Amino acid sequence: MACSEEGGERMPTVPGWVKRLSNASASDSYVCCSESTCTKTFSEERTFRRELSVYERGLAYVPALVGADEEAMSITVRRVGVPLGTVWESSIPGRSPPIRERRRVDSRIRALHRRFRRDTGLYHNDVLYKNVLRLGRRLYLIDFESADARNTDVDMDGILATRPLSFAAWISYGLAAVVLALLGLRATHAESRGK
Repeated sequence: MACSEEGGERMPTVPGWVKRLSNASASDSYVCCSESTCTKTFSEERTFRRELSVYERGLAYVPALVGADEEAMSITVRRVGVPLGTVWESSIPGRSPPIRERRRVDSRIRALHRRFRRDTGLYHNDVLYKNVLRLGRRLYLIDFESADARNTDVDMDGILATRPLSFAAWISYGLAAVVLALLGLRATHAESRGK
């Protein structure tokens, strides 16, 4: 059944081929949200299982698991808060939150990531503003497809600031940012023509 037929709204996600520019093991997925829940559907069992294993832990700073459908490879969680960024803003210079706002939340996101590491033994590996939700003063982590015991996060939004990016990473992320920007402009243009 299509997302809109279920009374939900399909949320924009980064296409798998763009994710694979920086992470060869990335997969395709899409998210459909209603007023109270969000359901993420995966194209690969490996990433479905990885993400489900995090939600099954019941961590206070991760949206609550409502259910999982193994056959459809989908996970439904309680919808909480709003993202600090969007798919189109993450890693695109000038589109992130203002620097003063970033400094206020970056230290809290780093603390949340350390807590996640301590609680799970995993690195999130995709710490971006789009993967942090805010509800009042509370922050929540989402999107655990890349979670792993190894730290492979290249810190595209500069939140973790743990290590400088390699030249190759800058090039691949620069290309990904350009593609995302073009896709965003294309979507905006198509919306304006359809009105």
